[in-house]
Amino acid sequence: MKKKKIKTTGQKLKIGAIAVALVVVGLSAGYVLGVVGYIKVIGPYVSEMKYKVFLKDYLKPYEEDFTGGDTPEETIDLFIEVLKKGDYELAVKYFEIQEQEKQKESYINLTEENKKNIIDWINEIERKKNIWHKDKQDENNVEFWYNVGEGENERTHSIYLRKNINNKWKIEGF
Repeated sequence: MKKKKIKTTGQKLKIGAIAVALVVVGLSAGYVLGVVGYIKVIGPYVSEMKYKVFLKDYLKPYEEDFTGGDTPEETIDLFIEVLKKGDYELAVKYFEIQEQEKQKESYINLTEENKKNIIDWINEIERKKNIWHKDKQDENNVEFWYNVGEGENERTHSIYLRKNINNKWKIEGF
């Protein structure tokens, strides 16, 4: 049987320091590998979950948007009726979701002059309805247009509509 050699205090401190260093290195390596593993294994799932939450929140206003007509013509008629009643907040909802914030500036807090311009525009649209041209670009996009005036002062007025995910026609722009 071998006799155990008694170690000095200095030797004991050296061994203790090496043991602590090995534990620290081991824990550090484990932490780094754990983080890398998390990023490689768990990270994509977390990113995917965040994306799904973002997408759900992004799509919510579109999924809840049922304002509009079943045909482009019906949407224009409904829009005109709402404008005639002076319900400009509802009128804005006939626009596509991404256009509504921009249109609020045009239709909310109107001056009397702007209200008169809207009434004039409504009258013009109603007078010209029988000469509108309809260009169906595809199943979900339509343009109505008509000429305003004659000769040199002739200009074209267009209304663009698009079908939303709820199959309601929305005003894309003028």
